[in-house]
Amino acid sequence: MMITLLPPASSRPTLLRASLATGLLFLVAQPSARAEDIPIGELTAVSSTVHNGFEREKLPDGSLKPVRYIFGEGERDPGSIADSSLERLTFRQLAPVLSASLAKRGFLPSRDVKEIDQLIVVHWGRTTGWDSAGYGNTYGTLNQTSAALNATFPTLTPDMKPDANASPTRGLAGTPGAANQLDQMMLMLQIQDDARARANGRNASLLGYRETLRRTPTYWGNMVSSDREELIGELEDDRYYVILAAYDFRSAIKSRDRKILWITRFSLPAHGNDFDRATDRMAQAAAAYFGRASNGLRRERMPEGRATPGKLEVLDYQELTKSTK
Repeated sequence: MMITLLPPASSRPTLLRASLATGLLFLVAQPSARAEDIPIGELTAVSSTVHNGFEREKLPDGSLKPVRYIFGEGERDPGSIADSSLERLTFRQLAPVLSASLAKRGFLPSRDVKEIDQLIVVHWGRTTGWDSAGYGNTYGTLNQTSAALNATFPTLTPDMKPDANASPTRGLAGTPGAANQLDQMMLMLQIQDDARARANGRNASLLGYRETLRRTPTYWGNMVSSDREELIGELEDDRYYVILAAYDFRSAIKSRDRKILWITRFSLPAHGNDFDRATDRMAQAAAAYFGRASNGLRRERMPEGRATPGKLEVLDYQELTKSTK
């Protein structure tokens, strides 16, 4: 993992890498411009949790005490298809964009190791949704096979004799026939159903949908819950996401203890969006939940506009001395 330090904004962005168990990068973030709301159809899904008793400290006037932090480069998931908009945005470009929204919640970058409170690790990428084409084809074939069996063949019992002139389904003693096709289709459907559940479960955990899904019933009376179907539908589409995981910096430096303080996950559909153009608006939509619990999944409108990071200048460079995951 690479650790990145973001100092207070200045007129010229700078970059410095040094060794501190892992490598350190110093970046400057230009604040993003104020923007207007965009249509409600473009929503950012946000899920935020706090851990280990973390709570923002307040100043005597009731305002939140600023939190000093550094960024750490986490994992980048390219997804299952080529995506130039995801490839175009590097971590060096992503970090200043995120820091602009973090500043709105009193999270301020610092290069002074003595005053840094949190290490915020950034994970980002594109999920791989469930491909329902094969699943639907299996269901269709299964329905056709079942209908043909019910219309053409009786269910054989020990006291019945199969018609010698008819093609048996699955006769006595396991006679092969049309029912074998049904058995095969049922097996295929079960395999795909298991794969679908695993894919959805993985994406639900990654994007922060799991707790909300757990609390959403599968049925309302005899009807399938539309709320749950909507959640599943979102998981089965490819989604762009960013995850900010904040750790206690002093614990990480002194004892190598990774004490997680808060995690904020935010995402939006990949279809119809470009990751490099939407990241700033996603972060602004999620900013209100940085460092606090969202109590389930929230959908927030994204403001229009994006941050444009300035040029980065390399001042010094030192190879990493140790890599941690």
